[in-house]
Amino acid sequence: FQHNRTSTEVIFVSGRAGSGKSRLLNKCSDFLSTQGWLVFSEKFNRGVEYQSQGILCSLFDKIVKKLIRMKVGDDQQDEEYSRRISKALSDSLDDSSLCSLAAYLPSIFELIDYNCKKQSAVEQANFSHWKLVFLLTQFMYVLLELDRPIMLVLDDLQWADASTINLVLGNILDSVSNSLYAHRILFVVLYRDNEVCDEHPLVAQLVRLRQSESVKIKEMPLSTFSKGDICSMIASELRLTTRIVAELGGIVHRKSSGNILFAVEVLNSMVRNSVIHFSLKLCRYQWDWDNISSLKTEENVASFIITTISTLQPKFLQTLRILSCFGYNIDVAILCLLDTSCIVPFGGIRNPLRYLVDIGIIEMAGSLVSFTHDLIQQHVYEGIALPQRQNLHFGIGVFLGSKTTFNAAATGPGIYSLEFGIDQMYISESKIDGDFIISERSLLSIATDHINCAGPEFIVDQ
Repeated sequence: FQHNRTSTEVIFVSGRAGSGKSRLLNKCSDFLSTQGWLVFSEKFNRGVEYQSQGILCSLFDKIVKKLIRMKVGDDQQDEEYSRRISKALSDSLDDSSLCSLAAYLPSIFELIDYNCKKQSAVEQANFSHWKLVFLLTQFMYVLLELDRPIMLVLDDLQWADASTINLVLGNILDSVSNSLYAHRILFVVLYRDNEVCDEHPLVAQLVRLRQSESVKIKEMPLSTFSKGDICSMIASELRLTTRIVAELGGIVHRKSSGNILFAVEVLNSMVRNSVIHFSLKLCRYQWDWDNISSLKTEENVASFIITTISTLQPKFLQTLRILSCFGYNIDVAILCLLDTSCIVPFGGIRNPLRYLVDIGIIEMAGSLVSFTHDLIQQHVYEGIALPQRQNLHFGIGVFLGSKTTFNAAATGPGIYSLEFGIDQMYISESKIDGDFIISERSLLSIATDHINCAGPEFIVDQ
């Protein structure tokens, strides 16, 4: 992260699920944000490779939304930076290019001044792969010409389709790395190394970049935790010496195979079952060796998580299943809409959401509700029986579609937005106030995706 870098860098962080990739990323992101960096990340989802390009465009649209917030914020330097970006974009791209870019980054016209001519031209924009490459590259050129360093994070990139991987690690990266300001951007790629083979497009790009002269790469494989690591963690949490917890740490390490997420779940299970408990007599924590040796644990962390979730009340489990249909996270605006439907449990989903946040299964981050780990989302979703899963997707798609009044002939896609508000929505200690806005184009796209996920046979039957 040194400021004296002279070329574009890409950091590849690999490891199995639960190895701490996202935790490491969050720590680095928090630190760099305090150093003046602009940090943006996006996560790809399993089983929906066809959404990959949209997810990538969402990453760049996040940059635009950040610039919009800076433009109307209280920080004078941020405001000036945003206005310089806005002017540079207007000067660099003609009306046709801006309209084409708006089709991919719908927030762009909120950043720059626009008129009805530009607005109506969006629907006439010419779209192609190379057009997208050109537009995103030009967008990055404008950003990098100014003095703010940028970090772009691509999480779980192994689940993106080949064209998106080649687009970002091939076309865009190659173009940016040859610019005068290539040193101002840092790419970070997180992926599960046990889910890619030699023929995977991500591996092919990694091999190519190792030989590149214009791009520097660093590979950071995250291994499983050692017995000593887990003993140190337990000693710290229980306020005991590592000598006292050494044998307990060995058992947890053996049961978890060094996977830190699984190790935490094993320990939580021991606490829930009073295998580990506080002794008033000894004034410290102690554990029951007989119960530890007979404690049943699942063969992997995913099964362990599912066992825990299966004990939830029906309304909490139904809420989780609805959330899992959207992937790793869901926009609060969509939840506000769904809360008015008959799909959610009786009484709505606000109370279930609050409970699920409190027990650590989901979390709030800005305008997104996310699973605390993608393994949880994956196995909640895969645990839904196929007919029920199809019915959920179909119901969500039909309901969200019914909320649109989309008319491509009358409106420019991505320009008009739906606005709906709630006075206050409390989730744990998080409070969301005011209006939530989602473009009608985005809502229709989400609705279409859900109906497609139901499958053609199910749709015909309906």
